[in-house]
Amino acid sequence: MLKNLYIFEPTVDFGQVDSTSTLLDCADIKLTKNQYHTSLGDLNPQQILSMVNYFDTITFIDQGFDKQSDLYNETVILLNFLQHFCKIINFVKDDTVYFVNNREIYQRPNVPVLWAFGCSHSHGVGLDTFDQCYSSVLSKKINCPLKSITQPGSSTEWSLRHLMNANLQPGDTIVWQLTIPERFTKGIESPNLTREIMLKNGSYTDIDFFSDSQLFYHQINCLNIGLKFLRNQPVTVAVISLNNASLYYRCLIEYTKHPEYCYLPGFDVDYGNDDMHFGPNSHQNIADGLLKFLKR
Repeated sequence: MLKNLYIFEPTVDFGQVDSTSTLLDCADIKLTKNQYHTSLGDLNPQQILSMVNYFDTITFIDQGFDKQSDLYNETVILLNFLQHFCKIINFVKDDTVYFVNNREIYQRPNVPVLWAFGCSHSHGVGLDTFDQCYSSVLSKKINCPLKSITQPGSSTEWSLRHLMNANLQPGDTIVWQLTIPERFTKGIESPNLTREIMLKNGSYTDIDFFSDSQLFYHQINCLNIGLKFLRNQPVTVAVISLNNASLYYRCLIEYTKHPEYCYLPGFDVDYGNDDMHFGPNSHQNIADGLLKFLKR
């Protein structure tokens, strides 16, 4: 018969759950029975961990728990850890938090694709149709399906999170568009949610913290992390930046130190229908420059 350990809330009358189970409230006993129950009110985590190898399964009894209590949180922590190497019954862990909101990063065809990560410039804002966007033009030039993972107003940190969690496969091509350093991701009050912030729209504490030195560190650190990750993937990579900023020269000098960076001087020859973002001719120049860079 399988040996099972119940983990429960200590004020619950366990006789109503399983009358054959024995309370386990001491770590210095010889385990001989098939059914035991315990809680973090009876044993501490170290004691439970020291004896889990005796059991075939662990069953979580969730009744009676105050979901806001320390006891519940400590129990979830223990079960989260145990589920990696024990069979846990009646416990469903919450999804791992990756702070990604574009779920398209997980969906892909079974052929190499072109990935484009970036902000509004890569989103096609200001163009009459998305077909005029550089990534769409490039995908047709290289005859490769496009996965466009973009969000207007997003930061380089946003695109970094998404490319590092994307379902990349051998043979893929990645175009990573860096945006201006003045954008950053900020955690907000709701659990596990974020907001993309432009520094000029941030709070006084944001402005005080994000000095030019901090913005430069944050931008270049994101770039270095992303490139370190991508260099270990069986993919082709091009990194671009399309907009000027107060740190333009300082950042561009750093960008161009990396062989993955595609320098595109003079690409910006027109504006889109909003008179803010680049127009179709500029996007055509970006696509042509990327094609030449990728074929080098």
